[in-house]
Amino acid sequence: MDELIGLLIFIIIGFFLYKKGILKFIDVRKNKYFHNHRRNKLDISYEKFKGSDDYYFFLKKSEPFTFQFDVIVEEGSLTLELRSMKDLLYTKTFTADENGTFTFTATRRFHTLSVEGHDTKGSCHMKFLKNQT
Repeated sequence: MDELIGLLIFIIIGFFLYKKGILKFIDVRKNKYFHNHRRNKLDISYEKFKGSDDYYFFLKKSEPFTFQFDVIVEEGSLTLELRSMKDLLYTKTFTADENGTFTFTATRRFHTLSVEGHDTKGSCHMKFLKNQT
């Protein structure tokens, strides 16, 4: 009986996390997906990409950085989301080719870059540049 109650509580918690958008079930499909993740640089190319991938970067705390990106979208759309633990620093959905920069000061060392493809085809090149003070 205790096992059944534990399972029921687990299912209820999972349901609420799913409804709040914290828990996601994403169908990830990758066709000819290549990535090269180095210290502060990420290059990705793909023929078809649906789903999401997370990449992790360690930056020096309290230092200013520039996030530089060059996104090529041949089909679909691509979303980039940059987070530092709790804070959302940058998010943008691309439906066409675009390049640009975003400048921020690292409040933590650990940063996550989420790349989400929506039936997209193309590539993206991103890097973190330390700003000179």
